[in-house]
Amino acid sequence: MQPPWHHLVPFLASVAASFIWFVPKPTPSIGSMVCKCLPVILLVMYLFCLEGWSHTENQLVLVALILSAFGDAFLVFPKSLGLPGVVAFGLAQVAFTCAFGFRSVSWVIGIILYLTVFAVFFVIMILEAIPSHYRIAVPIFILYGILIATMLWRALDRFRLQELLLERRLCTSAGAIIFVLSDLSIIFLQGGGLIPQPYSKFVTIATYYAAQLLITLGASEKFWLQDYPNKMDHEKTGNRGLCE
Repeated sequence: MQPPWHHLVPFLASVAASFIWFVPKPTPSIGSMVCKCLPVILLVMYLFCLEGWSHTENQLVLVALILSAFGDAFLVFPKSLGLPGVVAFGLAQVAFTCAFGFRSVSWVIGIILYLTVFAVFFVIMILEAIPSHYRIAVPIFILYGILIATMLWRALDRFRLQELLLERRLCTSAGAIIFVLSDLSIIFLQGGGLIPQPYSKFVTIATYYAAQLLITLGASEKFWLQDYPNKMDHEKTGNRGLCE
């Protein structure tokens, strides 16, 4: 048996709906909020129906997805709910980090990622004139950068856990990398105006949904064990992704 890819059809359909109705006209409205949040909500439902509340990594990824959905809803109304949206996504990164765990730690990767975060913010401060009413939020955005860098660090270190299936490790690492690229596209493509709207919005949304899907698949045991039934016991003993 192969992994049940056809079960992801509702998610893919909701992504297509978001591209059709939200990306071209991302106006603040209930309809826009539904279009933007629905794909992540479907991932929550899919992961819960497939895995239930079975193991710690799965539980924390579910929490992170729910927080991401709240962040999506808030950021549809950026002028009034932009800051709560960033906070929700920051908490989601904490949940993802705890899900990936600290069983294998490479301090070199961590230091490189943290230095990169400060370098990116240094470039932003130099190249982009930040309006005065946004400057008070700069420390919050720096903190978010540290949180997402930590999430990426833990995802990359998780790749070395040989007891996990290669497919799961690849999905988690790729999802974390694409998540970071999605956030960077907000800064440099949309904020910096490197490419015109709605193309920059399309890149951000497409990479965001792809990242959430890959991280969800990386957290799923049963999805991949459809193709590896003889590894069930091995997988169960190997998957412990909590903060230690």
